[in-house]
Amino acid sequence: MTVFQEIRVNWTATELRQLRYRLGWSRAELAHSLGCELAVILDWEASGVPADCVHRNRLLLFMHQTEMIAENVQRRPVAEVIMKERGLAQIHETDVIESLATAPSTKTMTKTES
Repeated sequence: MTVFQEIRVNWTATELRQLRYRLGWSRAELAHSLGCELAVILDWEASGVPADCVHRNRLLLFMHQTEMIAENVQRRPVAEVIMKERGLAQIHETDVIESLATAPSTKTMTKTES
């Protein structure tokens, strides 16, 4: 049993569509990636919940991959700033994570700080 089989996600039509949008895929591209027909994707986006466990697990994998990519994209500019400030050619990932954890949130900034 894999990690993805242990996770239970009740897919709604909206969640399926949002995942497809995050991936930047058309319905046809999602169907191709899942190895199913376009009509299946149309049905899922209309009614939600893929019936097939294999497809649900693939969707979970896609969701996990998009989260990992988003996290890496967020870290990249931070790493570049830290390397420039410290005059380094490379930096360890733990330094970037620590910097993100200690940085003030942009959500809490006031208008005078921005």
